[in-house]
Amino acid sequence: MDRDFSLEDVREALGYLNESNRDTWVQMGMAIKAEFGDAGFSAWDDWSSGYAKYKPSIAKQTWKSFRKGGISLGTLIHEARSAGWQPRQMDDDERARLAAEVAERRKVAKAQAQAEAEHDAKLADAAAELAQRLWACSSTTGMSKYLGVKRVSAHNIGFYNEPVIAEINTDTCEHSLIIGWDNCKPYLDDANQRDLGSDPRSFKFLKRGTLGVPMRDANGQLRNMQFIFSSGKKTFIKGGQKAGTCHVVGKSATWKMGDDLGDVICIAEGYATGASIHEATGLPVVVAWDAGNLIAVGDFLRRLYPSALLMYCADDDRDTDGNPGVTKAKEAADATAGVFVVPQFMEVA
Repeated sequence: MDRDFSLEDVREALGYLNESNRDTWVQMGMAIKAEFGDAGFSAWDDWSSGYAKYKPSIAKQTWKSFRKGGISLGTLIHEARSAGWQPRQMDDDERARLAAEVAERRKVAKAQAQAEAEHDAKLADAAAELAQRLWACSSTTGMSKYLGVKRVSAHNIGFYNEPVIAEINTDTCEHSLIIGWDNCKPYLDDANQRDLGSDPRSFKFLKRGTLGVPMRDANGQLRNMQFIFSSGKKTFIKGGQKAGTCHVVGKSATWKMGDDLGDVICIAEGYATGASIHEATGLPVVVAWDAGNLIAVGDFLRRLYPSALLMYCADDDRDTDGNPGVTKAKEAADATAGVFVVPQFMEVA
């Protein structure tokens, strides 16, 4: 950037951008928070409110989720200039005053980012503790509509055979479990009266028939849980670690990360895909949850198993722009000296 910018400059620049485009909305919010910290929220929120479907609680929740990550104020300035915005001229005195303000606000924003990173790490550890409690109260057997629909078996996953509520406070990092319908119902009645958009208490209601898939890191430590509901919807413990975690299909319950995994290791996104591949081939399959996590999982697998063939079994997202399933699988294969394939599944009547 050829000059520094004030928050008023940002407000003016935002007027040239489309707040109804979600990608633009998120990127501009990240850019503003990276430069101004929480002091920039009002500018972004005022701009956001121009969207017909704007909801204050969603804006606050989304802003709170923004973290440092490649988007800077320069992104916003570039987009606004491309849309026709021209920054106002400043004299030398104003430039010097603004430069001093920028130095101070970046110092404050840096301290805020550090505090957020420390809080995120504490919350991730709390989520891991909650995951361990949830794994301990699951059963090795049970009924699952999801497994029936997908025609796959259970491979070291948990069944919830009675209702469970798992709550974690994303501010204080406190967590709790409620087990049994009689205990869950009063909680749900209370939750219906809350403003869930601004409440720091996040909860998962695990109905009977919900599956819990353990999410372990490269050291084999349980860090999170993926829950698969009867409808097929999937979710995780809020604030818990996902990057670099996985679940291994095709090994006994006593197998540990780092133990022998064979000469060929398949890597897939979802549990059902991974189970299908294992049951069809007999090969072990590492479930990585989504395309964005393939490289992180592949990286530690390559370090743990340097001579193994890593075979990325891509989801064919042909109807999604850029086909992220295939694109990310190819990137992961290139980055870890592996190969990628696109499995073809037969339709069963």
